[in-house]
Amino acid sequence: MGPDTEFVYVDPYKDERPSPNHYLAEEHRYFSAHHLLLETAREAAESPREDPTGQRQAALTSIAMSALTVEALANAVGNLVIERWAADFDRLSPIPKLRLICQAISFDMQPGHEPWQSIGWLVKLRNRIAHPQPEHVQARRWLNAEEARELSRNRMEIDIPDSELEKELTLANAKRAVAAVDALIKLLMDVMPSEHKYALESNLSMSGAYEMPPDV
Repeated sequence: MGPDTEFVYVDPYKDERPSPNHYLAEEHRYFSAHHLLLETAREAAESPREDPTGQRQAALTSIAMSALTVEALANAVGNLVIERWAADFDRLSPIPKLRLICQAISFDMQPGHEPWQSIGWLVKLRNRIAHPQPEHVQARRWLNAEEARELSRNRMEIDIPDSELEKELTLANAKRAVAAVDALIKLLMDVMPSEHKYALESNLSMSGAYEMPPDV
């Protein structure tokens, strides 16, 4: 460059800037829905419900949200560690997604151990909830003479048998689902490349760039 070279500042935001007295503040956040979904699942599993119907509804909410957390977590991690994740692997179910992720970060998945066993159970239960099939439910029991007479007098005391799906919708299973997802998150965070951990730690994890006025 010669001695007469002149440096000219080119404002990259010139066309966007409302006026020369406006300064850009830009925040960045890697959003993954797994934080929100897991909070909902945890709250439903821990909410005190006295009536059986309320308990079952809470369990259903918690289990479904826990399963969706697994899906969201897999996508959040996959997008960080595997190129073209959304384009090439988005249609896979959660277990194959997790298997690909473990291969990408050189981690032995060990399907026969926890939390993988519970995650597999959760994904299968989620599929039964998402694609429910009707079931003809039948229950038999023997009554003595007095019990039979009482039942004929008061039909409201008939025990309605639970379907196989309804039997799974318990608060104990809801807590198992939340615990399995918690364990999965911890496991993945422990083995994730360090440059990606910050993005997954919290929905509030942010970075930013700020222009300051000259007199600041």
